Amino acid sequence: MCGIVGVYSKVGRLNKEKTTLFLDKSLVEMRFRGPDSSKKEILDNYYASGFVRLAIRDLSDNGMQPMQTNCKKHTITFNGEIYNTTFLLEKLKPYNISFNSTTDTEIILYLFKYFGFEKSINLLDGIFSIAYYNHITNELFLARDRAGTKPLYIYHDSNNIIFSSHYNHVVKNDFVTNRKVDINGLSAYIKLGYVPSGYGFYKNSFLLPQGTYIKINKNTVSKIIPFYTYKKAKKTEKENLKQLIHKTVTEQLISDVPIGTFLSGGIDSSIITLYANKTQNVKAFTIGFSDKQYDESKTAEQFAKQKNITFQKKIFDSINYFELIEDNIKAFSEPFSDYSSLPTLLLSKFTKKQVTVALSGDGGDELFYGYSRNIKYGNQAKLLISNKLTKIFKIALSKTLKKPLKLPVYEVLSNPNDALIESNYITSSKSLAKKIIPHCTKNIYFDFLVDKSISFKNEKEFLEQIRINEFYYHLQRILIKVDRASMYHSLEVRVPLLSNAIINASLQYEFEDCINNDKGKIPLRNILKEEIKGDLFNLPKKGFTLPLEKLINNDKSGIFKKYILAETPEIDNFFDTNYIKKMYNNHLNKQHNYKQTSWLLWSIFSLKAWYLNHMK
Repeated sequence: MCGIVGVYSKVGRLNKEKTTLFLDKSLVEMRFRGPDSSKKEILDNYYASGFVRLAIRDLSDNGMQPMQTNCKKHTITFNGEIYNTTFLLEKLKPYNISFNSTTDTEIILYLFKYFGFEKSINLLDGIFSIAYYNHITNELFLARDRAGTKPLYIYHDSNNIIFSSHYNHVVKNDFVTNRKVDINGLSAYIKLGYVPSGYGFYKNSFLLPQGTYIKINKNTVSKIIPFYTYKKAKKTEKENLKQLIHKTVTEQLISDVPIGTFLSGGIDSSIITLYANKTQNVKAFTIGFSDKQYDESKTAEQFAKQKNITFQKKIFDSINYFELIEDNIKAFSEPFSDYSSLPTLLLSKFTKKQVTVALSGDGGDELFYGYSRNIKYGNQAKLLISNKLTKIFKIALSKTLKKPLKLPVYEVLSNPNDALIESNYITSSKSLAKKIIPHCTKNIYFDFLVDKSISFKNEKEFLEQIRINEFYYHLQRILIKVDRASMYHSLEVRVPLLSNAIINASLQYEFEDCINNDKGKIPLRNILKEEIKGDLFNLPKKGFTLPLEKLINNDKSGIFKKYILAETPEIDNFFDTNYIKKMYNNHLNKQHNYKQTSWLLWSIFSLKAWYLNHMK
């Protein structure tokens, strides 16, 4: 995996001195994304790009980027991996291309040349962010993969388009002269713990949405154009999911460097590890904690032993959490507050010592209704519909009897859209957001998660929307976390369950196919059930987390106080800083449900730490 950065002048007057300084600085700061080599090129008066490389396929210099076709009229700067290169090569066969490398980069570069970017982008199966430049037309295309696994941040003004794998690069440079906080981005962050795609913390900046591209043609910039949308497909015969996963995992084992898997005590990573090991002997990596409340490593170890998988485990019994938090601040170039990034950093560091690529099980919960909230809101939708019917019946009956009848009380919101939106909020953010950002109440309840104008005709439509919402919002927080934490340690992480084939297949499995009583993702559970002995995976999942409230209250280093109470005028203008101080002191004194405010305090801490370390 790699890092990419670039500048496009809309008017064809690229400031080459300013551009060179910007690219040089960005490549140095991104070095952990690509420690093997780096390169920059000013290609003409319109466009320049840079690249840092983590060599995975074709380790020679022939794989270096920015990469050009032999005719020098097409250039690509690409971060990611493409897995269906055999299929793509067949399409290119009639053109008798003399390839200079065995990289996936060169294959898709020629695909764009001969078939055009807009006709080719949906053919790619992989994880990617791409900058493709056509020298003949001076057109630049920027795109991200269907699931949004690889980052691509963009800043635009009347003169320039700037893009990078790091958010801080596009908003902190000599091209940006009037940087202003976007209240929608700030509101989104307080609610979700990250700024979702299509939005930015600062105005005129955004994370390019997954499954989309933009086209820049001199002084014209297109709207964001979707090439893939995750939505309910027409009902067809279900493919054999077990065979499909096995095939996908095998395809994603392609690498010229050592490869392994992440193995937790959960279903998804166990399936990925199982089929990876059936294809070749891989090492599976697990971390555990001395605190049994957070430890799932024993389940992973039992599974690996039963299936004869090479197993690598490290128990962290004396973690220097505050050193880890400092790494976390460095790893994230954008505001981000999912604190499970801390154990993800630990796992990535441990794994990188032996391999350069790891397969992860991310995506299974989102595609196959794996979260307990999916069951909760699914049941609420049914109750809501039956409650409305009951209400109509009882009103009619009360008129007949000429006396009021009490209606049943259900734990359900009046509008199911609200349930979908609130299911993505981080702990306590709903109730405290107005107090933290008192002057922005109109913006704090933003509607971009779900179009509140949608009216669901029946519970089935609502249940389908639950999964779409998980894919476009909660999954994105997970993917940001895994990418930034792993790349901080120069480790490439692949996500087989988010391949084109598995994403498409998931849409044939409805809510009823995936839920059985209080358990979700039944199709994946059944696959694993066929492969293992005993009852390893029926224990309640503990989650990949840490004792956050204890960390905040036992702040020996003073890091939490330092940042939570830090003066940051550019941000503090939007906050009620007195209330934040009160909330922090209540937490230290264990008052007023202090455990419920831990995540929100971590969000404020993370935001200010990001600002003071990456933006000042």
